[in-house]
Amino acid sequence: MTRKTLLILSCILFFAFCKKKDGDPEPSPTPVTTGTLPSLNTDNGMFTSFYNEIKWPNLPTYTDSLVQATFFISPGSYNAHINAGTVSVNTTTLNLTVNNIYTTSIPINLKNLNWQVNGNGTISACSFSYSPLYPSYNGANSLPDTLIKANGMSFDLNGLTNGNSSVVFSVGQGSISVSKMITSVPSTISLSAAESGSFLTNADFTIRLSAINYSSVTLNGNKYGINAGRTYLKVCYLK
Repeated sequence: MTRKTLLILSCILFFAFCKKKDGDPEPSPTPVTTGTLPSLNTDNGMFTSFYNEIKWPNLPTYTDSLVQATFFISPGSYNAHINAGTVSVNTTTLNLTVNNIYTTSIPINLKNLNWQVNGNGTISACSFSYSPLYPSYNGANSLPDTLIKANGMSFDLNGLTNGNSSVVFSVGQGSISVSKMITSVPSTISLSAAESGSFLTNADFTIRLSAINYSSVTLNGNKYGINAGRTYLKVCYLK
């Protein structure tokens, strides 16, 4: 679970997000296997869709999205990607990076996804459609605009649902950050004095909550993982 989570979070950092769009045609869904995270060593690739909600004080929430696909040299080899030919989602052809990661800067309707893979070598041509179940966090609007360091640093995680595979909570300021992977989501999460000691007061402070809902689909005898994720990022002021 840790390797998969780090892979997805690194993709969030290195690839540009695009605004979501709701006007794309809706394909018929393909059933996928859902539930708690199984062994990932059998995955031959990963299809990922991510919502990202960014909130600054006194400004409307800004929503971006990420779509990407990766195909592995061998099952479970998450850091070794191969070319799978042309890959598209909802008729939009994805761009292939130098690391053999497929992604796009074009807005995609993330509610209904229709994937098409032309195939290349060991990766067979395949296609499937599904409607992802994304995590949700009802407490995002209650995250503080101003945080007083001397009062302690605790955060309300009530209202987080559908993050069945991994949840990462992190806070940061410049090059300083603290991250916690959560296996059983508590009602609150706190930073110790040692964890918060390096953060500067009278400066911006970032709170991030990322959750992933994992499922899988078998296509032409090969199992592929599906990640439906959501990241909430709140920029506040630390006093």
